[in-house]
Amino acid sequence: MEQTAFQVTTCDGQELSCARAGSGQVVMLVHGLGFRKKHWVHQVTALVNAGFTAVSFDLRGFGGSPLPDHAYDMAQLARDLEAVREHVGVECFHLVGHSLGGMVAVEYALTQPD
Repeated sequence: MEQTAFQVTTCDGQELSCARAGSGQVVMLVHGLGFRKKHWVHQVTALVNAGFTAVSFDLRGFGGSPLPDHAYDMAQLARDLEAVREHVGVECFHLVGHSLGGMVAVEYALTQPD
């Protein structure tokens, strides 16, 4: 599945490696600990074939996103997701998280209930 790569800069200057494929309603994919965005390849293919846009990104320190030299927490990872959402330019989207990504999704939902 061909994906368009892009970078997002977070509020604290962290660069996140991101990818987007498809068209239609957006599904944001947040990977788990020890994984990276490329591990969503089968889900991205299925989502695109079903008419969705799949957006994935590498969390800090994984894949193409460097590990920052300062501490961060779950709230920051949720803010990173918000930075990706803002860059993509969507107001409404579906959110899927695996393992650590599930924790990021819960934090995001608690801090961004709209």
